[in-house]
Amino acid sequence: MKNILVFTGKRGGYGALTNIINYFKKDKNFKTTIVLTDMHLKKEFGRTSEEVKKSHKKIISINIGSQSNSNLQRTVSLSILINKFAKILNKIKPDLVLLLGDRGETLAATFTSIQMGIPVAHIQAGDISGGLDNIHRHAITKLSHLHFSQNENQKRRVLNLGEEKKRVYNSGAPYIDNVLNSQMPNFNDVCKKLKLDLKKKNYSIILQHSDTYRQSKSYEDMKNILKTIKILNIPSIVIYPCSDPGYLGIIKSIKEFAKAEIFNIFKSVEYMDYLCLLKNSSFLIGNSSSGIIEAPYFKTPFLNVGLRQSNRDKCSNVVDVEANTKKILKSVKFIRNNKLFKKKLKSIKKPFGDGNSAFKIYKKIKKTKFDQIFFRKGLTF
Repeated sequence: MKNILVFTGKRGGYGALTNIINYFKKDKNFKTTIVLTDMHLKKEFGRTSEEVKKSHKKIISINIGSQSNSNLQRTVSLSILINKFAKILNKIKPDLVLLLGDRGETLAATFTSIQMGIPVAHIQAGDISGGLDNIHRHAITKLSHLHFSQNENQKRRVLNLGEEKKRVYNSGAPYIDNVLNSQMPNFNDVCKKLKLDLKKKNYSIILQHSDTYRQSKSYEDMKNILKTIKILNIPSIVIYPCSDPGYLGIIKSIKEFAKAEIFNIFKSVEYMDYLCLLKNSSFLIGNSSSGIIEAPYFKTPFLNVGLRQSNRDKCSNVVDVEANTKKILKSVKFIRNNKLFKKKLKSIKKPFGDGNSAFKIYKKIKKTKFDQIFFRKGLTF
């Protein structure tokens, strides 16, 4: 019997973990507990813990205090997480902690697990971006014991960090399992559920997070996006940002444009509903990693605003643009009218796997022996 603890602090990250969790649940040799924290528990981000509870029973929630826009409060919240998570680990005594991504709460959970003598399996190892999360991710890699990368390029990065080859695997991105294998909701049903009056390929999705290196620009950047889309009069779904410091500026801008009829605003959208909307949208604009990872599989254009995702492995659906009204306007016209761009969209392959990531991760964890020998890591240099 393997005792697995799955840790998640963000709505999108949970969506990528669902298929892996389901493999564990179907296998009588696994005992699985899900720990929810951060965004999952907050009303301002849609309290997505309620969504998780619909599918799973063994859930533990960690409230890390009130959110604010400051680095100080975020750091204090992470210290609360470390304190509470350590006590949970001491009680449950899992054989492995499984987590995904690059955010602060993920790093805090990884550090805590290691201090408690529990190995960590990390999904999305070796990816890079353009914000503080870049530092988080590679720190998580150096602390973790199993590394699951999204493609060969990212796997090589992990190996270049000195990780042992036997610990590093190209599993592909578990997000893509949902794109290629899950039953996609009916578009009209999703629109009815969310009270949307939209037509396929006739609307945009706006999803902008704080740039963690440039937090002071959060309000102005989002304002320029919304202003441009309003000028173009494009019906749009606007989704609240994640909890990175600077998010209040984005929410402030959203509220200022809330009365515009073309904007349909949501604090959160269930993951499969979001994928359906992404698939049928004219384009995604903002700086969400879903424009990098999931959107290419739908051939959906992504206007990548700012530098948060500047170093990611990108496909030809991505058009990088400054958070400037005139340049955003020009880029929207480009993706709508440029024939060469539209031709390149059709030729996109499968950059982050073939939809079997969850099974590969489950099988590797199933056959790995989590003992003291496994916990003691070595370096290749």
